[in-house]
Amino acid sequence: MNGVPKTKSFLLALVIIIGLIFLNLPSVLSPIKNFFYSVSSPIQGTFDQFVKQTKNSWEFLKSLREISKENIELEEKIKELMAQKVELKEIEKENELLRSYLDLPVYQRYQIDLTNVIGRDFQGLEKYILIDKGRLADIEKNMPIIVFENILIGKVIEVFDDFSKVLLINSPNSKIPALIQKSRTEGLVQGIKTNILFMDLVSRDIKVEEDWIVVTSGIGGVFPRGLLIGKISQVESPENEMFQKILVEPAIDMDKLERVFVIKKQK
Repeated sequence: MNGVPKTKSFLLALVIIIGLIFLNLPSVLSPIKNFFYSVSSPIQGTFDQFVKQTKNSWEFLKSLREISKENIELEEKIKELMAQKVELKEIEKENELLRSYLDLPVYQRYQIDLTNVIGRDFQGLEKYILIDKGRLADIEKNMPIIVFENILIGKVIEVFDDFSKVLLINSPNSKIPALIQKSRTEGLVQGIKTNILFMDLVSRDIKVEEDWIVVTSGIGGVFPRGLLIGKISQVESPENEMFQKILVEPAIDMDKLERVFVIKKQK
């Protein structure tokens, strides 16, 4: 129903336009022109208003399309900036790790190579991680692996072209010549649980207390002397046994490893 008046208005406007063209002819008499103009004048006003509204609507729709296009471009720009921010954050974190080694003895004595952890297995008997550098980056078997502040986490046990397998110190297969820092007592540290190490071969006659620091002794030549292993969490001295039962808490949570350092050849 609403479409019929609109159609009539359009047809009437069309007739008026044709009439105006006709009236501009020289042969048309002045009285006829005067009558036609007086009749068509109100209709012309309505038609002009209709044209004006249509034009405004078209410009409004055009501006909406432009705004929509600008919003899409802004969203893409925001996504790009967020990605750049994440990338810069990772680079900043990596630079902080690298700077943390500039003043440490291990950095001055050895070549240090930063790598990323790309895989892990903490469920099996042999707890290990995979790092993203291997033979092509001059990684070799038995190279020690550390994190910030000279904390030991393991050693390389297998090397491939582009990645390497690292046995963690909390693995039962890991055995590390160690030293109780305060008493200078030597022993052997190995993994027994996810976050617990066991230090063996410490005589029950030697004084050992909780919270004492345990480091690598350097014996055997695999691990440099003085790398941090952890702190003593429990001490038992059974009367019928020769050695004390010493539990050591690792200095770092092995589940949260992201980037690690390979200690390469001595300078």
